[in-house]
Amino acid sequence: MKLEVAFRRGTLRSLEDTIVMGATFGPYVHSEILLDDQGYSGFEGYSGFMRSPNKPAPPGWVRLPIRVIDARAVRAAVLDALAPQLRYNSADRWQCCVTAMLPFEADLDCERPETWVNTGVFCSQAILLILRRLARAGAIQLNPEPLERTHSRGCSPNALYALLV
Repeated sequence: MKLEVAFRRGTLRSLEDTIVMGATFGPYVHSEILLDDQGYSGFEGYSGFMRSPNKPAPPGWVRLPIRVIDARAVRAAVLDALAPQLRYNSADRWQCCVTAMLPFEADLDCERPETWVNTGVFCSQAILLILRRLARAGAIQLNPEPLERTHSRGCSPNALYALLV
């Protein structure tokens, strides 16, 4: 199994992309987790986590590989996140830019995606939670410490990219 996290570069031709890039201090405006080239992510106006229609490829995308130790656990984590049919968490996106309230907010339980229903998830938030779960379980070769200390409700695509490089 091939596991990657893909990051879409924003464009200055899009006002929304320009705002996201400026507010989160980086070039990325969207992220997806890829299992064997099939992406999964959150999409505003659709779902907090779903199968992606995108085909992430350069030059607009950057893909970071993650070494898989337990492919069954990886598939299970993604399926568990898909099962609750989550909504998109547009209410928390501002916290990716202004993190002052995060110490007072409860983070989501990465082990129990069914509990994410109350808040929903945005793209990089869902991916952080899935990677945290997999790192805890030893299913991927990734240091869990940075994932553990990052509050998912304030994890922008640029913050997630910084954790993985």
